[in-house]
Parts: sequence; C-alpha cells; structure tokens
Amino acid sequence: MNQSNIAVERTQKKTNAYAWYVVILCMLAYIFSFIDRQILALMIEPIKADLQLSQSPLNHL
Repeated sequence: MNQSNIAVERTQKKTNAYAWYVVILCMLAYIFSFIDRQILALMIEPIKADLQLSQSPLNHL
C-alpha cells in the first residue's frame, strides 16, 4: 500500500462514520417527534377538562 491508498481509506472511514452519525441523529429526532405526538394524544382529555374547552379549539392542536 502506498500513501495515497492509506489517505483514501482514512477519508472513507471518516465519511462513513459521519454518515452513521447523521442517520442516528435523524432517527432520534423522528423518535422524539413520534413520542411528542403520542403524549399529546394521551393527554387531550385531561387538557380539555382542565381548560374547559370544547372539541373545536382542540382540533387546532
């Protein structure tokens, strides 16, 4: 192996690591978004009772 091959391999390893880092960040963002929507769906009745709202204003949430 010569120096250029070693440099290319190092660059590819860094690129692959960064790609996986981005994939994991996107996956975590999706998971948090999903959990946030589910929490709102579970808490809609207590929110409606506490704020004495009808169904119409809650549709905007």
